[in-house]
Amino acid sequence: IAHGAIGAPISLFWRTGGGLLNNGCHGIDLFRWMLGDPAWTGVIAQVERTTNRYERGLPAEDKAAAIIRFEGNHELVLEVDMLGEERAQTSYQLCGPEGVIKADFHNATMLNGEQKAWQDLELLPQPSPLEELIAWMEGGPEHRNSGRRAVVTEEIMMAVYESARTRRHLQPPFDKLTSPLVEMVTDGTLAVDEPAYDIRSEAALNYERTRGRV
Repeated sequence: IAHGAIGAPISLFWRTGGGLLNNGCHGIDLFRWMLGDPAWTGVIAQVERTTNRYERGLPAEDKAAAIIRFEGNHELVLEVDMLGEERAQTSYQLCGPEGVIKADFHNATMLNGEQKAWQDLELLPQPSPLEELIAWMEGGPEHRNSGRRAVVTEEIMMAVYESARTRRHLQPPFDKLTSPLVEMVTDGTLAVDEPAYDIRSEAALNYERTRGRV
């Protein structure tokens, strides 16, 4: 991508499972990192919650879909649990004016104007988050998931929920400090009258029960 094999990325389609806050965040992080961390310019989204689903003690939607636009007319199409969590394998398709890259955690292929068939790409080993953190502390490059970057991802995800809550296209500035998803669960919009379950940590859910939040 950095060497222009597909031209400047235009759009990314990211499909995953396990909830927006849990795994959808990685698609947002990835696309912003590829583009040099541009600001977001608009979000339109929808969520569904028909089961009393939690993720590490936080309310979670059953399905989410969003279109997120960034400066430079880049666009991220985000799909979370649309096929059901048990069938959702994280994958993405990155499109540019000169070609397409398809990838998951195990394989990557590319098609561009210089070739007539899909070409396998080598997936190079990446440093662990801890290794990156240590390198950063020792004067190396800024961590790819530094707080400065992560807070933008968090803002975008809250904008996804707010777009679904208000049923409108949302643009920055966005400075709401509470979760619109929690708001929809609390006010009854997405409340579900059945036992709560947690897709990641029953211990976290039980802790929230002791605090009276579930």
